[in-house]
Amino acid sequence: MIMAARVLVVEDDATMAEVLRAYLTRAGYQVEWTGDGSEAVQLWQRISPDVVILDIMLPGLSGLEVLRRRRRSGDHACVLVLSARGEEEDRLVGLETGADDYYVMGLFWRCRHGMRPRFQIIQHIGLCSHFALRSKARLLIGR
Repeated sequence: MIMAARVLVVEDDATMAEVLRAYLTRAGYQVEWTGDGSEAVQLWQRISPDVVILDIMLPGLSGLEVLRRRRRSGDHACVLVLSARGEEEDRLVGLETGADDYYVMGLFWRCRHGMRPRFQIIQHIGLCSHFALRSKARLLIGR
């Protein structure tokens, strides 16, 4: 039996979070959501997600601080930053902090306005979750 990958969406824009949750749930993922950085640290630790979609600008703690704390604790979940901050420096800081990829929010703007959505992130989540689940299976069977 194959387990569905767990995805944590950390996004303070409720509309954006709901769009992500709907697409990911429809694609077969287990999805949890929070819109607060401080709560994200606790939820991330509690549910041990395979993939995290992380906004940078959050109430409580910034997304970068959330990511720093989880990486310092040894967490290796695949992290995809989804942010309105798209300058090259922002992207570099996100990747250097430990994100696996960095997407600029404009990719999802069409979703919010009824146009055909882009599926790059969902495809990337599929790839990340595939490797995360394979790694967990290897740990369980000792290979």
